[in-house]
This record gives sequence, structure tokens and C-alpha cells, in this order.
Amino acid sequence: MKKYMLILLISLPCFAQPSFEAPEHSYRDTLNQLVKADTTNPPGNESRAVEILAKRLKAEKIAYEIVEFGPGRQNLIARLKGDGSKKPLLLLAHIDVVGTKDQNWATPPHEVTEKDGFLYGRGVGDDLGMAVTNLEVFLMLKKENVQLKRDVILAFTGDEESGGLGIRTVLEKRPELLDAEIALNEGGGIWLNDEGKPYLVRPQVAEKIYQDFELTAKGETGHSSVPKKDNAIYRLARALERIGQFEPERRLLPVTRAYFRETAKIETGNLAKVLKEIAESKGKISKRALKVIESRPAYAIQLYTSCVATMLSGGTKVNALPPTATANINCRILPDETPELVQERLAKIIGDPQVAIAAPKEFSKAGASPVDGVVMTAIQELSKETYPGLPVVPCMQSGATDSRFLRMRGVAAYGFSAMATYEKDANRAHGIDERIPVASIRPAMENMYKLVLKLAQ
Repeated sequence: MKKYMLILLISLPCFAQPSFEAPEHSYRDTLNQLVKADTTNPPGNESRAVEILAKRLKAEKIAYEIVEFGPGRQNLIARLKGDGSKKPLLLLAHIDVVGTKDQNWATPPHEVTEKDGFLYGRGVGDDLGMAVTNLEVFLMLKKENVQLKRDVILAFTGDEESGGLGIRTVLEKRPELLDAEIALNEGGGIWLNDEGKPYLVRPQVAEKIYQDFELTAKGETGHSSVPKKDNAIYRLARALERIGQFEPERRLLPVTRAYFRETAKIETGNLAKVLKEIAESKGKISKRALKVIESRPAYAIQLYTSCVATMLSGGTKVNALPPTATANINCRILPDETPELVQERLAKIIGDPQVAIAAPKEFSKAGASPVDGVVMTAIQELSKETYPGLPVVPCMQSGATDSRFLRMRGVAAYGFSAMATYEKDANRAHGIDERIPVASIRPAMENMYKLVLKLAQ
């Protein structure tokens, strides 16, 4: 019996899960401070958040670097050293938030309000909540003196909501600060059903490239009483009609194949069969299957690059022929394509050299992270231990995050917020009454801590 007990003790892990009671209190206090700091972008004022976060690091005698990228705009980076046997792990979160102007909130947007089991406030979900989760986990690693094989880098960046100038500045001027092999960022996580129970784990492994194109058509000017065939508005209208009628190619990437395959296991009926059929297809997707998928836009957009007109302007006076007419085309591009390729495609679709196409601001290329490997394995193991039987479904996000800049540099970046939230609350992130469940706070810290141990020990 004693021999058996000795073997059992030897087989146990060399660490015990620490208590997260105190970190939960400090989490809420720090989150309150960050929301009140109001880092609405523009203008950002991320230095307000950096001051709050740096104070927590300084109290634990953890060195940090501040990288400025404009007046009142700062990034904050800290590092816990490992033994160097594995390359670093980066915990990333952004500290700017979107504005609340003209939004009719039920609570003050720049104060954290607890109501009906939720914390309300701008940024609690996107992305200040994840920033504080990462901070508490980082501090716990230090307090527990965890022996690491990887350096663990903690980074808080600014301007994510307006182009990523914060992280781009670090990567351009101080790239050694973010020299990671793998990264955990926003963009994926754990979904709750209507009963408040986790039902799906969705790590984000890829995202579409965001790119705007400006179409400009020119025409003959003159008095409106003498119409001319070369009318800028009509020329632009023809171009927009061609774009609207264009049917893009539907095709599978490794991430969408995995997404459809795993999602088929939790869907039902004909949709489940069609998702499985598409995931297993080796050539073109059948028209019958596409018809079913097109009725579910959230699935359909995973298969193609989308371009849609979002803004329109033209003319100078109601009784004058317009010299120019312009339109904005917003494209969400599959990660294995480029903005240059899409611009060429738009030119062919329009077929009119008199309509100029320009990219006012390139948002950058994206790339994708592996749908298997150490991070996905760790997330799957965490899910089995914490939520037995829950499916792990890798996904591609239609929006953009700072992960795109890391993937461009060869970092395997994954979106995984350990804060379990309701899928129906996803649209609140940039909208009215953004919120997170109070009951998810402590499990979020516990899960992120476990995940970091799996990746960094």
C-alpha cells in the first residue's frame, strides 16, 4: 500500500493550482480603473491605461518597457524569463477602446456597473477584460515562482481599433520585445448557451484581411439642363452594379475545412450533412451544398473574399453635372490572398479604365496559424479537463486583430479569450451595453493560467 501511494505522489504534477480569490478582487479593481481611464480611440490616450498597469507590475518588482507611438500614446511590455529551452510565449491585449458617442447605454459606459450578473462598461470585453486576465496570470506566475521553459511576454498595445499603430511601432522599432514563437490574443474563446453553460470552444486561427478601395469616376461638367452621356455618376453606378452582380469563387482553406468538419458534429439535420460533405470535398463544392450554405451567411462568408459598397458621394450642386463620383468598397479578404490581387480582380470586374481604383490605406496582409500544433493541442487538453465533451472548433474571423501583424512575422498567433461569454453578446463589443458575465471572471483566470502552464512549462 505504501509503495502504491509513493508511486501516486511521484506521478502528481510538481505544482498546485493557486487560489484565485485575491486575484479576482484585484481583477475587478484594475478593470474599474481601466474603464474609467477612457482610452477611446481616437484619440486613444493609452498612456492612462499604461500608468495603471505599470503600477501593478512595479508593485511586484517586475521590470517593464514603455514604447511611445504618439502624444499620450504608449505600449507596455514586460517579460518573465524561462530557461530558454523553448522560444517565448506572448500574451497580447490592446488597451484602446471604441467610442460610445450617440450610443444610448443603459449604464454609464465609462464606469463598470454590476447588473443582473454582468459587468457593463466600454472595453470590459474588447479588450480590457482580457488585458487584466493576462496581467493577473502573469503576476501569479511571478508570485508562485513557476519554473518556465519559455519566456512569457506580457504586452499591452494601443491603436488596435484604428489600424494597429501601437504594435506596428514596437515591431518596427523594438522587435526584440515581441520575439515570440506563439501568441495568445483576442478573437476566439468559449461560448455560453442560453442557460449560461459552455457549449463550444472556438480558438481563432485566422482572420480575413480588411481592405478599403476607393472607386472614382470622372465625367464632363456643365449645366444639368444639357445632359451628357459621359456622366460620372452613371459611370460609377455601372461599376457598382457589376461588383454587386459578381459571384466570387467559393473554396476551402485548411481552417475552414476544419471549422466545417467540427461544426458538423454539433449542428443537426441537413445542415450538418452539408457541412460534413463540404469538409470532405476534394474538388469544387456542389451547387446543392452551396445553396444550403448560402442560407446561413455566417458559414457562407467563410468560403470567399467579399467586397461590398459602403459609402457613396458625387456632385457639387443639384443643377450641375458632376465632375466626379466616388464610392468606398469594403473588402474582407481570405488570408491566402492579397489586397493587390483583389484590386486587380475589381478592375477586371468593372472593365472600365475610366474608373480609378485606389487603396487609401493598406490594412496589411494576414496569413493563418496552424490548425494543429502545440497551441491547439494545449487548448484541446484544457477543454477536455475543464469542459469534458465540449467541441473545439478552430475558426476564421471576418474582422481584424493585431494578430495579423504577428502572423506576418512568423508568429503562430491564436485568438483565445478564456472569458466565457454568450455568443449573442458578441455584437455588444463595439455597440451598446458591452458586458461580461461575473461568473466567468475567476474561471477565465484559472483557465488562462492552466493554458499558459501547458504552453510554457
